[in-house]
Amino acid sequence: MITANNYQTYLRRMTESYDNTTKSLIPFYTAQAVKNLPEPHILDVGIGSGVVGKGIRAMIPNAKIYGIDMVQDNIDNAPADIYDRLVTGKFEEYDGGGERFDAIIFSSVLHEIGSYAETGRFTDRPIRTALLHAEELLQPGGVAVIREGLAESSPLAGEPITAELNREEDWLMLLRFCAERPLSEEEQSGGQNLVRCKPQRVAAGGEYDCIVPRDILREYLCTWTWGEKSWGREINERFCYFSARKWETLLEECGFEVITNIQSSEEYPKFFRKIIKNYETESPLVGVFVGRKRS
Repeated sequence: MITANNYQTYLRRMTESYDNTTKSLIPFYTAQAVKNLPEPHILDVGIGSGVVGKGIRAMIPNAKIYGIDMVQDNIDNAPADIYDRLVTGKFEEYDGGGERFDAIIFSSVLHEIGSYAETGRFTDRPIRTALLHAEELLQPGGVAVIREGLAESSPLAGEPITAELNREEDWLMLLRFCAERPLSEEEQSGGQNLVRCKPQRVAAGGEYDCIVPRDILREYLCTWTWGEKSWGREINERFCYFSARKWETLLEECGFEVITNIQSSEEYPKFFRKIIKNYETESPLVGVFVGRKRS
């Protein structure tokens, strides 16, 4: 179970990592998009600790910044003097309060919308719905600024590779991950035996060497790096939701022109090394995308 104390720890880590991650790029690209406006209206979706809102306020002091979050504690504890208006609720149900925005920010939020959707969980449908709603709430020429984890983009994403885990605990948590990982509708219809794979130990390898599909390994590492106290939260989400190309395609199909596509692995390899030896990936782990509304 994820407790309030664990959630505060989660928020603190997200805040402390701001300067060393692509989250710090969000205010910059937002400022570039609205630099010619006297009072840009900006909506921060899923404010969390408010760290992105603080960055936007510092870089765009003339902005009118709105924030929305489903968690009342986040709204109640939002940093002072950052947001001009705060709303508790689901973004998909928010009508903007009569406002239209010049920029809408989704910092590690869209994968949560997809992960907790009542229908179409882990598919593109709930995220498509959110992006189409963003397009409706934006002024002509407004932008959606998105930061999200990236799925493996290699054609070999589903192929097995050898993982050299560091500890017995890491091996046991990999088994637990594969057993508890929620499935999408497509995965369920395709047969759970295809995704509920049980990693195989390597007979001639190191003590905790095993064979596991590359894409499952990435998801596991992004989940387990947060530790056991956050397991109840992280196992129910997929941070590595789509490849960079899929994010671009979704934006384009929802009425946006992609004007920025930045990809990075950030600090994740450093954290992963506590779990696994010699982790290598052929594709970045995090992307920042800016889509400009076409009309």
